[in-house]
Amino acid sequence: MLAMFRSTLKVLGMVIVPTVFLMFVGCSSSSSPTGVDKEPAPEIKTPRSLIVQKITVTSFPANKSNGDNWDWDPFSSTPRRPDIYVKLGEKNGSAEFRSVTKDNAKSGTSYNVSSKHKSSDKSLPYEMNFKDPYSYYLYDDDGILKHEQMGSKTVYPSDLYANNNATNFSSTLSCSGGVKIKIEGVWTY
Repeated sequence: MLAMFRSTLKVLGMVIVPTVFLMFVGCSSSSSPTGVDKEPAPEIKTPRSLIVQKITVTSFPANKSNGDNWDWDPFSSTPRRPDIYVKLGEKNGSAEFRSVTKDNAKSGTSYNVSSKHKSSDKSLPYEMNFKDPYSYYLYDDDGILKHEQMGSKTVYPSDLYANNNATNFSSTLSCSGGVKIKIEGVWTY
C-alpha cells in the first residue's frame, strides 16, 4: 500500500509541478522582465487655446507709488479710492476686452470684473491662442482725464499650462505695481 501511495505521489509530482510552472510562465508578460505590466504613460496634449471666463482683481495698492491718492476730489477733503477696470488684449493692442468700472474700489477687496464695458470690442469668454502673447492691464478710470495704469502683465497661455491635460484653469497673475489679477477658464484641445 505504501509503495502504491509513493507511486501515486511521484506521478502527481511529475504532472503538477510542470503544469504549475507552465501556468506561471504562460501568464507572465513578455514585455516586462518582472512579469508585471505597466500602464503606458498618458499622452500629454497641447491645448489650442485658453478661454478666459472670469477675471477678478484680487490686489492693488491703496495709493500711487509716490504716496498720493488715486483719485482726488477738489470739493471734498475725503480721499477717494480708484475706479478700477481691466483691459485684456493681444500684445499688438487688437481685439481688446474692457471690463466694467468698479467705482471707489477699496484696496484689500476682490472685485469680479468679468462683465464687459459698453465700449468693449470683446466680451468674456475671451479666447486666447495658446502660443500668442496677451496683456492684462489694471486702470484707474479718471473720467475725462487720462486713465492711470495701476499695473500690467503680459503672458503667453503656453507658459501657464502645466502639461497635465487639464480642462479647467485658474491662476493669479502677479503684475507690476503690486497688482494681482486672477483669471479662470478652460483649456481647449
